[in-house]
Amino acid sequence: MDAVCGPYPAYPAQPHAWEVPAEPSQTLVHGVSGDSEHHRTPDDVLLFAGDASDKLENVEWAFQTLASAFGMVVYVPGNHELWVRPVDRARGLHDSAAKLDQIQGLCREYDVRTRPFLLHGTAWVVPLLSWHHASWDREPGMGGKRHAWAFSDYSACVWPDSIPGAGSVGGPGLARWFDAKNEGEGWAAALAGVREHDVISMSHFLPREELLPEKRFLFFPELPSVSGSDALQARVTALRPDIHIFGHTHFAWDATLDGTRYIQAPLCSFRERSRRLQTLRLGLKDLKSVDPATWLPALIYEFPLDATGAQRAACAIRKRAVEQGIAFVGPGHAHGLDGVAGSCPLPTTCGLREYPGQAGRESRAGQGWSFLKGGAMPPTYTAAWSEYYRRCERDPTNTEPAPWVAKAQERRKQRAARSRAANSAATGAES
Repeated sequence: MDAVCGPYPAYPAQPHAWEVPAEPSQTLVHGVSGDSEHHRTPDDVLLFAGDASDKLENVEWAFQTLASAFGMVVYVPGNHELWVRPVDRARGLHDSAAKLDQIQGLCREYDVRTRPFLLHGTAWVVPLLSWHHASWDREPGMGGKRHAWAFSDYSACVWPDSIPGAGSVGGPGLARWFDAKNEGEGWAAALAGVREHDVISMSHFLPREELLPEKRFLFFPELPSVSGSDALQARVTALRPDIHIFGHTHFAWDATLDGTRYIQAPLCSFRERSRRLQTLRLGLKDLKSVDPATWLPALIYEFPLDATGAQRAACAIRKRAVEQGIAFVGPGHAHGLDGVAGSCPLPTTCGLREYPGQAGRESRAGQGWSFLKGGAMPPTYTAAWSEYYRRCERDPTNTEPAPWVAKAQERRKQRAARSRAANSAATGAES
């Protein structure tokens, strides 16, 4: 295979704030929460993998809207929620830790789950707090100038000196501080329950670098340095989940690595979907519609009926919408979304759903579903980049830019040359 082969030009979106409840972002959330046979039932559980918005009022609106539409909402914050803006300072929130506390307070107010719990005695659902650090990226770099947007967290987030690693830009201390918050309530029980129950975990950031295209395919090759965490990777490795939902990077993904199925179902902004729908869409090959209501959230898990038939557990997980981190779970199915637009990207969503009795099990088996200890997973979804890596071996040592990347680099050089010439001409005219 050619060294620079790839399915489509790959690049992450510029962060877009989710202007909720203003259009069109409000429509995205209503589309995810609306009734349809492939969306949700009142008992569904939504897994929300973060980046609802950098504005607290928008985050609250999202929680209120989604909590009223789904039986349960499970959430982990993304990076955009923790950006500190002048409006936050006016409210007395002067740092990102205070804003995180405020968001967790909203979760309690709207009964949004943020800790591990056993769902209907069948599956542990484990939301994991995380943060990125630069040393997580161990693959060779591409050289060249770094793009400032990729490091917005370093300027937009403010951490008090009391937090370990607060003064180290891109260091692992802050990631460890976030990870330590996963200890305690629910974690030990979830870890002990791995042998008896199915496990579905979720995070905003990435636990493995194999869940990103190689740098040579990226317009922004610095993306991996702000995408993952060693502490998160160690925790996911210890947990050994059947399914892990992630967000942040705006690439649809469905791949199984070391026994865990990793899924990202991003929603993103309308603008981004219109530009690169091929690498955002999960599961459907019809690329005519950019309306996420036709393809999100994504069904990732189904529960059987309980022994009495009285309780039905369904959940469906789809990724991508409220900035890169939403998912829902419900009786029988689970869905998820990832990434919400505004001044932030849109989230990822996924879900869970039930299959009714033996007939349902036989029907799912005939459709290629995989059965776990208690529930079942649908067949692997089509996603451009994970499909590519099923065909082509990953080779991060190859740093030759892909053709579309090389063309973009050449265009940047030409623009820079024209700008220098214009500045030189202006200086000459003034003298």
